[in-house]
Amino acid sequence: MTGPFDRMVDTVYGTLGVPATWYSVEGAPYPVTALVSRPRDIVDLGPIDTVAELTRIEVRRSEVATVAVGDVIDLGGPDRTFRVQAPATSDDEQLVWKLDVAPAGPF
Repeated sequence: MTGPFDRMVDTVYGTLGVPATWYSVEGAPYPVTALVSRPRDIVDLGPIDTVAELTRIEVRRSEVATVAVGDVIDLGGPDRTFRVQAPATSDDEQLVWKLDVAPAGPF
């Protein structure tokens, strides 16, 4: 069933998404569209605050049915390949996976 939120998510990914390749630990690679952000987070280390640069990636659940720790997403380049490092979370509508990723290195 397609509702207004499904259409909105598809519009956002169609406009702002980047093409990527998903490498599942359980199967063959396939194309997906990803939203990538690089927010900065202030980390409190006692008397010192430091800025941590993060990479956050979101993919549509309609494209990636399940996410496993160890899955890899390639955004098109050696420095743009990331490994899922923690269980994925989903948005309230269950339309988008939010991924905790780290640089994958060679895989």
